[in-house]
Amino acid sequence: MIAAHRDRFQVCALAAGSGHPRLLASQIAALRPTEVAVPTDDAARAVMAGLAALGISHGDTPRITAGPSAAAQVAGGGADVVLN
Repeated sequence: MIAAHRDRFQVCALAAGSGHPRLLASQIAALRPTEVAVPTDDAARAVMAGLAALGISHGDTPRITAGPSAAAQVAGGGADVVLN
């Protein structure tokens, strides 16, 4: 839905598990959130590697929060709508 209506939505944050870091990297590239949450430091490194593989430099990446409560932290970041 968001991809079809990019003019109506701004994605503030994404949260994901650690199973598909390349998919998350492609979603980050497409949606350009300012924050991303993943469950572990290893997942954060894998996402950063996926972004690098897409040609996205470290300076253009969102803030990545890692840890068991990372998703709750980014969900409470002041968005008007939180989708799960």
